[in-house]
Amino acid sequence: MPETPIGVDATLPTDPDMTLRERMHVTREDYCWRCHQRMDPLGLPLEQFDDFGR
Repeated sequence: MPETPIGVDATLPTDPDMTLRERMHVTREDYCWRCHQRMDPLGLPLEQFDDFGR
């Protein structure tokens, strides 16, 4: 994966009222999507689990 471009804020919104899908919408920007199109299909299904796989 390439480095995050300089000047890009790579943090996701932390609003607890937003769904994961709403928070991840920011990754659809062109400069983010180049990598997220590879990562999201692998990682998003696992978001429901904690660090211990529960």
